[in-house]
Amino acid sequence: MGCGASWNLHWLQMAWDAQSLPLSISVKEMLPIILAAAVWGGQWRGRQATCYCDNQAVVAVLSSRACREDHLMLMLRCPFYIKAYTMTLASATGRLVIADLEGAVRFYYLQGLAESTRRTYDAGMHRFYRFCDAYDISAPFPVSESTLCYFVTVLANDNLAAQTIKTYLAAARPNSDMQGSAESSLPAARRRQTACMPLTPAILERMRHRTTGPRAETRTGNCTGRCLHALCYFGFFRLGELLLPTEAPSRALLRWGDVTFNHASQPTLLKIHLHVAKCDQFGEGTDVFIGKTGNAICPVDACLAYVAIMQGASPGPFFRTRDSKLLLKSSFVSEVRKVLTALGLPAGDYAGHSFRIGAAMAAAAAGIEDSTIQLLGRWNSAAFLSYIRTPRQQLASASALISRMG
Repeated sequence: MGCGASWNLHWLQMAWDAQSLPLSISVKEMLPIILAAAVWGGQWRGRQATCYCDNQAVVAVLSSRACREDHLMLMLRCPFYIKAYTMTLASATGRLVIADLEGAVRFYYLQGLAESTRRTYDAGMHRFYRFCDAYDISAPFPVSESTLCYFVTVLANDNLAAQTIKTYLAAARPNSDMQGSAESSLPAARRRQTACMPLTPAILERMRHRTTGPRAETRTGNCTGRCLHALCYFGFFRLGELLLPTEAPSRALLRWGDVTFNHASQPTLLKIHLHVAKCDQFGEGTDVFIGKTGNAICPVDACLAYVAIMQGASPGPFFRTRDSKLLLKSSFVSEVRKVLTALGLPAGDYAGHSFRIGAAMAAAAAGIEDSTIQLLGRWNSAAFLSYIRTPRQQLASASALISRMG
């Protein structure tokens, strides 16, 4: 059993090995098309190739250039990594060329990325394909420097954040022949953006009162919100580590058994196990520990209250909506902004990352060392320093301190 393809008087075939047999039929139908492009694509330059396939899912994926199935998306984004599997064709002639390593390089590059990063890069490439379709760019690869500069301009005009644009450029770079010159367009794009405001303990306490007062809605929804507010803040969480963007199955889903306490009746510490994290390149998982604070916004107390009210829930996702459906990231951000609006705050200036930024700023203001803040936030670099915004009054007072020296 296997697959094959033919073009003119040429043909190829590949037998399924033990690892290939469990793959879905859509992946098996897509593979010969990608193999054909990898083997004969160089002879198709300047021509229009027609592929015949009776699998509607594959046709839809090739037409839309987007898919939620990891294996299909990997092949769609990087068709030439299949060369790594066809090196035996070249070795049969006794000759190996450097081009045969292109696929292997691409394959190992993608495998070195965290799952969340791959999903983000997939979104970036999907946006790039849409850009190419809109501007009738029929053969974008390898991506030229000028094409990427146009792409950055379109993203900036669509008011995407500078960091998002930078991430999308990183997704396109492996398909590019440029050396980073398109980043020169980023400063202007960054100036167009409004900085995300941090959430502070005072705001969190006001949010808590808003969800416990007479105007509060259902008890379940409020417990969910208060629990997430406290965990996102005191756990320095990226929102995507706790909530998914869509209902599509994912290893990143936080499940009921991933949240545990150190004591059954009077816990002082909770542990959250993340199956997937941004800086967890090897997919080993990460444990986040959060301690009891003893005040109104205590994360341990908030999580205990949520667990108590959801005690009868069936095993599965940890965070759910009032009707027991999976709580999505966008829904939570929308609810947060509603509460902030009710408090008279500019909700548009806040986002899911406001919890993480606020936690980093509060930790720095409390005198916690940078190395500890980096550890708490699970940063692999000094990127967290950009979140710590020193108040203007403190900067102004520095002048008086300097003047008294010597």
